[in-house]
Formats: sequence, structure tokens, C-alpha cells
Amino acid sequence: MQTVSHQENPGRDFPVTMGVNAFRGFMNEFMNSRGGSIEAEKPRSGKAKRTKERKKDKKASRKQEDRIVYLGHELESKIINIPTACEICNSLFKWPIERMLVCQNCRHTCHRKCYTRIMGECGLARSSAARSHGHRVFGVPLSQLSSSDGKVPSLVDRLITTIELRGIYTEGIYRKSGIHSKIQELKTKIDEGKLPELELEVYSVHILANLLKLFLREMPEPLLTFEYYEEFLRAADLTEDRVSTLFSILKTLPKPNFDLMERLIFHLARVAYHEEANRMTPNSLAIVFAPCILRQRHFPAQDALSDISRQTLCIELIISEQLKKLAVTLKDIDDLDTARHSANTRIRQIRSSKIFHPEELAPAKKLLEEEDLLVNHLEEIKKEKDHLTCRLPSLTRTNSDDDLLSTDDGSLDEIDAVPSSSDQSSFSSYSTKPAKIIALADQPKKHSHPPLKKRNSNNLPSDEDPIMV
Repeated sequence: MQTVSHQENPGRDFPVTMGVNAFRGFMNEFMNSRGGSIEAEKPRSGKAKRTKERKKDKKASRKQEDRIVYLGHELESKIINIPTACEICNSLFKWPIERMLVCQNCRHTCHRKCYTRIMGECGLARSSAARSHGHRVFGVPLSQLSSSDGKVPSLVDRLITTIELRGIYTEGIYRKSGIHSKIQELKTKIDEGKLPELELEVYSVHILANLLKLFLREMPEPLLTFEYYEEFLRAADLTEDRVSTLFSILKTLPKPNFDLMERLIFHLARVAYHEEANRMTPNSLAIVFAPCILRQRHFPAQDALSDISRQTLCIELIISEQLKKLAVTLKDIDDLDTARHSANTRIRQIRSSKIFHPEELAPAKKLLEEEDLLVNHLEEIKKEKDHLTCRLPSLTRTNSDDDLLSTDDGSLDEIDAVPSSSDQSSFSSYSTKPAKIIALADQPKKHSHPPLKKRNSNNLPSDEDPIMV
């Protein structure tokens, strides 16, 4: 029994052995058939490769056909992803059935049917010639640029003046972007030395505004310099005397930088003064200009993001302080104009009522004294107005109201105590009081006798007539 049982035990492994042998045979057959198919596919792989190369060449030739070179513009056909307008005919592209031509250098965008109407050459295509011309303005140190008044570069002065004359009421000034190709074209002309013959008035205000920002961004060293970057940020973190600290740092800037900063901030204050029309507050202007004039040399992206709020705060505080000074000074100038008008009106009344009979000498003497006093006041008003106008663009902080015009009301008796211009040692010690002049001009004058004869006011030379002051 044991022998039979021992002989039957190997038979129990028979199904396993048969299964293994069957699987091995299946794998051998599969590998043999696979090897034959690989050998059969070898010729076909070369054919597929040639087909792929033909498709690639066809695609490259199609791309070459879509590439157009015209007046230095390297125009390529692109798919429209966002609503875009043609810079030639100003009509929108029909998405998705229409493709647009985009210059790979200056990013000029137009229809395929409109590219032959491009007027100007590609700005970046001539950049190498502009660099070798020797008249570069963009990317040049501030100290090497010529200026019209000895302080501000000629380009900046012309741009700011044109913007103030034509675009100070434009909504979104400095926030809205201009046509990129036009900006590059204008930049190239300026770098070629054509600034004196350029008519900036024919360009859009937004193009001029973006050109000014581009000039500030491309300065090798920012307007507020790398050296004082950390000091400005530390001043922004202060809780007390923050504004005075900022103005103290501004005074330490190099003279070319300080002069340009003074002109720029005064211009931005004028823009913010009309924020009801242009919608540009000091904060909006600071957001736009802070990265242009206050930046660090090399810094990680994370640090740059963390500094944006402090950069903006610095510029906003400076603009706000200058705006406050501008509003107060303009109000004082307006008060001076009102006082001058009242004094001129009173002088006309006095001259029209002068008499020459002996019985009228006493009233006439008082009128003459009053006229002389008003003439002296007119001279002082003119000096004070000129003084305020000259101080208006200065980048200084007004610490008190002592330097401003006093408009406190006073009695008429105090007018006699005001010294004449010939007796004053310095103009700065004198404070004009237009309210008193207005009160004097409005005071009615009574005459004991009716006027018998009027003196002709034309006896005075025209250049000495105080009304013309």
C-alpha cells in the first residue's frame, strides 16, 4: 500500500507541471510571433519617419508664408485669444475665424489686409542705429542729459508741459496704457536726436504719459537712487515725523535727481488737484510711479512684493504733502487777485472824484493819501504773488502758517501803520492783508461838497498806472 501510495503522489503534481509547460510554450510562441512583427515593421518605421519629416517641412513652409517683413516689421500670423483691435483701421478682429499679424519686435498688431498701410518703420529694428548715433536719451545717466533750464532734462520738461496743457483733465491719465508700437516709434525718434523737431502735440496724451514712465523705468539708477532705498522704506515704517523724515531724505539726493523729483512731484500734485475730472488720487499716482522711481538693485521676487506697499506709501505721502501746499498757495494767490481787483476799483473811484477848488483841498488831501496807500499795497501784492508763484514748485514742506499769506480781518486804522515799500528793509518781513484792502475799497466816502471838476486820469504815464500792475 505504501509503495502504491508513494507512486501515486508524483501524479498529484502532474496538473501543475502541465500548466507550466503550456504557459512556457505559449510565451515562446508569443515571442516568436512578436519578433517577426518587429522585423516586419522596420521598413515601415522609416516610412513613418519620412512622413513626419514631410509634415514638419510643410508646417515650416506654411509658417514661413505667414511671416511678412514690411518696413522692418517682422509680422507673424497669430491666433486671437482676447478682444484685440487693429492699430491701422481700429476695428476689432473677428474671433475665431480671423487671425492677426503681430510684429515680433515692436508688437504692432494689424489685419493682413492692413499691413501695407503701416506708415512708420519698426522702432526696435532701428535700435542698433539709434544706440550708435550718440543722441540717446533713454537708459542714460541723469547727469549726462542736457536740460533746457539747467535742471530738468529737455524731454521730461516737454512731456510734462504738454501733458499739463492737454491732458491734465483726461480720465485715467498715467493709468491707461497707450499704443505700444507708437510709444516705441516715438522713443526711437528721440534716441536718434529728433526731439527738437518733434511735435508732441500730435500724439495721444496716454502715449506721452507712458513715454514719461518708460523714461523713468529705463534710468540706469532710479530717481531716488539705490543708496537711499532702505532709508525711504524705514521712513515709511515710522509712526511719528514720517513726512518730515521723507523730506529730509529728499534733500540729500544728488542735485540732478532732486531737481527732477521736484518737477515730477509738483506735476503729480497738479494732476491729483484735478482728481474729480481725471480720477487719479495721490494713491493711484503713487501705485503707478513708485516702481519707476523707487526700486532696489537686486532683490528676490518675494522681497519685492513685500516692499510694494511701503514704496507706494512713501510716494503717496510726498504727493499728498505737495498737494496740500499747492491747494493752500493757490487759495492765497486767489485772495491776492481779489485784493488787487478791489484796490484797483477803489483807485478808480478816488480818481473820478478828485477836485481842485480851494474849499475842497482838505477832502482831496485825504483822498490822495488813501490813493498813495493803495498804490503801495498794489506793489506789495504783486511782489507777494510773484513770491508765492516762485515757491509753488519747490519740494519743501510747510511746517507752519507763518510763511503763508495772512488774511485775518483787522480795523481800518491798522492800515496807516503799514510801512511803504521804500521804508521796508526786506519784503519777507511784511505781510499783506488783502481783507483790509477790500474793506478800505468797500468803505463809502462822503463829500461835503459836490465835485466841480474831475481830474483826467490819463495824466499818468501808462507804465506807471497802478491799475495795470
